[in-house]
Amino acid sequence: MRTTFITPILALLMALLVPSTASAHTRGEAKVKVTIDEEGKGEALMQISDEDALDLLGRTVDEGAALIKEGPILEAVSAAAPAWIGIEGDGRACRMLGAAGERKGMKGLDVVARFDCEGLPTRLAVDWRAGRAAALDLSAIAVIGAPGGVSHSAVLTRAAGRVEVKVSEPAALETFGGFVWLGGEHILVGWDHLAFLLALMLSCGSWRRLVAIVSGFTVAHSVTLALGVTGLLVAPGEVVEAVIALSIAVAAAAALVEARRGRLSYPGGEVKDGGVWLPLGLCFGFGLVHGLGFASMLAEALDGVEGVVAPLLGFNLGVELGQLACVALAFPVLTALGRQRYGERAIGVMLAGLVVLGVAVAIARVV
Repeated sequence: MRTTFITPILALLMALLVPSTASAHTRGEAKVKVTIDEEGKGEALMQISDEDALDLLGRTVDEGAALIKEGPILEAVSAAAPAWIGIEGDGRACRMLGAAGERKGMKGLDVVARFDCEGLPTRLAVDWRAGRAAALDLSAIAVIGAPGGVSHSAVLTRAAGRVEVKVSEPAALETFGGFVWLGGEHILVGWDHLAFLLALMLSCGSWRRLVAIVSGFTVAHSVTLALGVTGLLVAPGEVVEAVIALSIAVAAAAALVEARRGRLSYPGGEVKDGGVWLPLGLCFGFGLVHGLGFASMLAEALDGVEGVVAPLLGFNLGVELGQLACVALAFPVLTALGRQRYGERAIGVMLAGLVVLGVAVAIARVV
């Protein structure tokens, strides 16, 4: 495979990608915990990052920096928070009693909105208005606690921002289905996981090899997802996210090395002997790290919640279904591309771009 075209492409992609990786912020994730007592009074705890809070407040980067530095961000979110979440009991809106915010760590906020449903309702509804309050697509993992140890888990997104549960009994089926949806959505919008899969697919010249590699990735991330969510394996989120980005670059660079040696089996090209153990090892090793990335959004919200198994299994199933859908759609397209006269060169360009993307994002996440 010719590589003389790679240098100018790397320069161009670096110029385009480095600014975008630092500035793009279109999605966010929050945690919500709603509790209600026997009198119908309760609290809605919203855990969000400074960045997401500023987007919800409609503040610019400069305005946000001033708010955080000078301290009034807590007052701003306390005033706005009652509009971010709605609570209903038996179809009637519960009265919001105000909110208060406090600092949670270096870059996070805890915002507590109090409400009164004037008696314990039979059914409690939570409306995640923050998910559609701004251009930011802010999803949330919600835990709803009621008297008697009853707890529910739900996933709130812009498309499905409302959940209604029976206060007297858990909704296991709804919880499972919600987390299947979240898992599928997470892999479909998780561009870093998809980019890693793309790098692996570009080193697969046959469906048989693709199945082996994707299976290794599935087994690896399923193990660490379970360990991470249950708290048996803990790793710093910043390190995990940086390594996930770096995995894209390493997988793509390994494929480029194989191409230089004339041993790369790419979609639509000649199936060559050897070279399968390297991508298989990469997909399994880095798959363990990707699993911790999946677990990071679930572990804290579900820690200690009764019935954690159903959300965990549902989320993992959703991830697998979304992953299989992406592979089933992308691999035939890559195969058709690889069969073209310019196919080998196009594969090389894509691999070079993935190297630059992975390195640039890894640097941005560390910095």
